[in-house]
Amino acid sequence: MVLQSIGLDDNRDAFRDMFNTWMTELAPTHPEADAGAWAAYRSAMYEGEDVLFSVPESVLPTITTPMLVLQGDDEYHPRSASRLLASSVPGAQFVERWKDPEHLPTATATVAEFLAAS
Repeated sequence: MVLQSIGLDDNRDAFRDMFNTWMTELAPTHPEADAGAWAAYRSAMYEGEDVLFSVPESVLPTITTPMLVLQGDDEYHPRSASRLLASSVPGAQFVERWKDPEHLPTATATVAEFLAAS
């Protein structure tokens, strides 16, 4: 099950800013990591061209594991990333609306059915 997949959708600067804030807080406790190490870490995490960062789009059609994708809906978890994942993985199920109170009962039932079948 995938909840709110992170992904690129005109939001790379938001990921860079998030990393920089996190690094600024964490760096004093890791003196062994110099500026180059932090830059390499950020680059490895967020500078690639894959929409889903760690999973190339070419791999998605080869995934055979049952998958339920609950759509993201914010800057770091754009709808487009969830839709790409759900549409590219064969047999993936997609839940578009699940966060709002009126959608929770249906989403909960869908998750329960998915888990029972897996």
